[in-house]
Amino acid sequence: MNIILHQPEIPSNTGNIGRTCVATGSSLHLIEPLGFILSDKLLKRAGMDYWDKLDLTRYMNYDQFREKHPGAKVWMATTKGGKSYTDVRYSPDDYIMFGRESGGIPEEILFANWENCIRIPMGHGIRSLNLANSVAIVLYEALRQNDFPELEREKGGIMKYQFYGWENANIPAVSDEFKGIDTPLDLYDALSHIWKADTCAPRMRADWTEENKTYGQCSITAFLAQDIFGGKVFGVLRPGGNYHCYNVIGEAVFDLTSEQFGNEVLDYEDNPEQFRDVHFSKKEKKERYELLRSRLREYCLYGADG
Repeated sequence: MNIILHQPEIPSNTGNIGRTCVATGSSLHLIEPLGFILSDKLLKRAGMDYWDKLDLTRYMNYDQFREKHPGAKVWMATTKGGKSYTDVRYSPDDYIMFGRESGGIPEEILFANWENCIRIPMGHGIRSLNLANSVAIVLYEALRQNDFPELEREKGGIMKYQFYGWENANIPAVSDEFKGIDTPLDLYDALSHIWKADTCAPRMRADWTEENKTYGQCSITAFLAQDIFGGKVFGVLRPGGNYHCYNVIGEAVFDLTSEQFGNEVLDYEDNPEQFRDVHFSKKEKKERYELLRSRLREYCLYGADG
């Protein structure tokens, strides 16, 4: 889904809306002028550490937005709308537009799109809802109608994971060193904030990106998972003679860093066991492993902002 904010004025509202967009896999479109700068501390604080993950596009004005998206279906959220937001049918690629806090969407835009105007029912005497709340209300209705695509539906049935073996990664921790890391899924969530270029293998570091966080992180991740959940570490022989490490615990096989291979499917059967004393004989790898452990410990104590 796509959210449009037309000339928003309050940075904390936009920060909260950006966080909601990241949480729902939605894109945010900002139509200028804005009532703040995007480096505003209030915006960053409300968006927390999610802002850099936001799919964000800016436009000089509404006409520029229309030029770039000529066929877009845009729903106009306004207190003047004649239809309830629950009475229309949203498609996955639709856009939902909200106006600035002090005045809403300009009337000339509303009149030109009257058939797409929707409203949130409210009691008498209430002029409007908070902008961030309004976005969340309408966006989640649109997502509900589309069966919450790729979003978490229930604990333990998380559809957002794409690493190999995530369906069986419900192994309980055998160590209580890292508070809150109860399953490999929890570990993956935490490491998604911790994997960085300096924990990537040096030979691969130049190609590491935020979009491919698991790149070059396999062995230190697999041995860290072994520390927490037990089991063994095995390796898939790769071109060039290096081994890609993954975890096996009983009947469960999972690879927390498999996403770096894209659509390539590795062979996780009949591979040799890997041993940390061999891998960590390389000083730089041992140091990266210790750095990853240290950051995980901090994350468990203070969260992503720590």
